[in-house]
Amino acid sequence: MHNYEMMVCYRPDLDEESAGALSQRLNALVTNQGGEVSKENTMGRRRLAYPIRHFHEGFYQVVTFAMAPENVAPLEHQLGLDEDVLRHLVIREGE
Repeated sequence: MHNYEMMVCYRPDLDEESAGALSQRLNALVTNQGGEVSKENTMGRRRLAYPIRHFHEGFYQVVTFAMAPENVAPLEHQLGLDEDVLRHLVIREGE
């Protein structure tokens, strides 16, 4: 298993309760793919550098987790299908 860091930007029109539910859904996605979430940091609403889908702000979350490398692509695929996710980025820590 390798350590990864993932940053996810959600739609800004979600209320705090919906954002919390999305956070739990994201953690469930990681654990369903065989990963283990070690740290989670919710950064709140931030201004975007450029508009994405006509939004100028996004709700950011950073998650650190461990997962087998072959399970990362299905995780990214699921994030790409989620309409509440504006952008996501998964990087491997410490090569």
